[in-house]
Amino acid sequence: DVAILSGTNTMAFGAVGAGAQVSFGSGADMATFTGAIGAASIYGGDGADTLDFNAAVGAATIDAGTGVDSLNFSGAVTGATVSGLDTAGDIAILSGQNTMAFGAVGTGAQVSFGSGADMATFTGAIGAASIYGGDGADTLDFNAAVGAATIDAGTGVDSLNFSGAVTGATVSGLD
Repeated sequence: DVAILSGTNTMAFGAVGAGAQVSFGSGADMATFTGAIGAASIYGGDGADTLDFNAAVGAATIDAGTGVDSLNFSGAVTGATVSGLDTAGDIAILSGQNTMAFGAVGTGAQVSFGSGADMATFTGAIGAASIYGGDGADTLDFNAAVGAATIDAGTGVDSLNFSGAVTGATVSGLD
């Protein structure tokens, strides 16, 4: 199933199953996903989008697109890949216990984890972004270069692993 939207949209979706696709256009969209998201593809498109995921998210591909976007996850995320967080002001806020991958995180973007024991792999370069581990025993793997980022492991027994060059980053929360 495919839903392709143009213009500026304010809407709600129920569950989005495996193989389904939701693509937003160039407008500033506001969408709430109230049901579980399977191995679907969700594309934010252009514009300043706010996408709220209020249930579990599985092995989905979520691309915020261009523009200053907000991705809010209140349920657990398991196996999803998130990209498009490359614009200053882009933000991804996660509340549940999450296992996921991120592409590049650009200068001025933010990723904030909540109280769960999160496992995240950052496969792309990290610019002067902000990464907050939150509470819980988090494992954050950075597999590419990390620039002048602010990385706060948060509380809990955390593990930060860097396999690329780190240049000018500030790391805290290791106490």
